[in-house]
Amino acid sequence: MKKLIISPDKFKGTLTSPEICDITEEQFKAQFPGLQVIKLPIADGGDGTAECFLCHDGAMKMPCKVSNPFFELIDSYYVTVGKTAVIETAMYAGLALAGDRKNPLTTTTYGVGQAALEAIKNGAEKIIFALGGSVTNDMGCGLLCAMGAKFYDKNKNAFIPTGKTLCDICNFDTTELQYNTRNVEFEVMCDIDNVLFGKDGAAYVFAPQKGADSQEVILLDRGLRHLSELFTKVTGRDISSVAGAGAAGGMGAGLFGFLNATLRSGIEVVLDAVDFDNLLKDCDMVITGEGKLDSQTMGGKVIYGIAKRCKKQNVRLVAICGDTFSCPEEIYDIGVTSVFSINTSPMPFEQAKDFSRRNLTATVKNIAKLLN
Repeated sequence: MKKLIISPDKFKGTLTSPEICDITEEQFKAQFPGLQVIKLPIADGGDGTAECFLCHDGAMKMPCKVSNPFFELIDSYYVTVGKTAVIETAMYAGLALAGDRKNPLTTTTYGVGQAALEAIKNGAEKIIFALGGSVTNDMGCGLLCAMGAKFYDKNKNAFIPTGKTLCDICNFDTTELQYNTRNVEFEVMCDIDNVLFGKDGAAYVFAPQKGADSQEVILLDRGLRHLSELFTKVTGRDISSVAGAGAAGGMGAGLFGFLNATLRSGIEVVLDAVDFDNLLKDCDMVITGEGKLDSQTMGGKVIYGIAKRCKKQNVRLVAICGDTFSCPEEIYDIGVTSVFSINTSPMPFEQAKDFSRRNLTATVKNIAKLLN
């Protein structure tokens, strides 16, 4: 073996993508001393996505002070690569920031918009929004308000809508928004393809994990439907059924509609950004992985995206994961050569996570020794 690409997603709650890359590199170089190793930490639009872009030459962290999901100021950053800024929703409106205060009725994406507007003021000509991991259901209204949009209630008072007040929107004005975003290109990384509302929409599918009960889900879904219908009435455009419209509590639809953003598979955006296809040339093997390999993987997650590209160039792909119990048989048809679980004995996640580093090291060591 002469050339190896290591390109995993994080093992959520246990190991980061860079940590997995380092462990894998160490074990393979122990068996193949002259091996060329390319480490590409990967994410598909969720938390950790901005960090992936830092592997670019010239990439920079740009500090900013923005609102968290509760309108509280926090110190954060965004990433720039040349004139492109990467805005990771999870960093400003993510589940991890909410803790035990999760409530999609009142949380906001306002901080996401603050970061984006700051990037534009600093010269960004393209904004990439990574939508995964949000704790919101405001259809991106908070973000849009921070960037200049105005939403009005029945008394013609401007307000910042959240999930529970989307139904109160009676009109909107995008004049300032359009001025602030003139000549800026917007691209959206979606790790799901759900529509905006209905049984397969943002509220019904994702709001429960953000803290909503069954009655609140109905309220949230009604709000998404209301604003979508109002948008269609005002503009003549239907944004409800676009694949990815339901991402991040409807932020996909909001960005597509109000900012004319392009919605793309998150993993495809990242792989294009790191020039993955060219890196695959003369590659003997790729190692990828994620915490859990199941049916959701087939919906456009990291392993799925990498597998398709490896298959095109006939490069072997090994997937190393924490949980492979529900691994779909189709995974081998799309380009995965083999799948390995790092867990060495049955135990709950809360116990298994303490052994993740040890178990990953042992698994990778065994794979490398087998190939030597």
